[in-house]
Amino acid sequence: MNLSLAPEIQNFIESKVRMGQYASPEDVVADAIEGLMVDEDSHVDTETLAAIERAKGEFDRGEGRPFEEVAAELRRKYLGK
Repeated sequence: MNLSLAPEIQNFIESKVRMGQYASPEDVVADAIEGLMVDEDSHVDTETLAAIERAKGEFDRGEGRPFEEVAAELRRKYLGK
């Protein structure tokens, strides 16, 4: 598929790649489309989507936490265990 994009959109995509946020322009577009699909399918509010993006960024930077640790924290918080 070939697309023609407005210059400001092309510049935006190229800046995301230059800044190292994405490996390629295709990755930028795919992420944007996935975001639209999630938004349409689940009607997730923008605050939740922003939290998901922050979490993805943290994970990409290696700031993730082991599942067991998070699960135990959530059990204590919501189940009192």
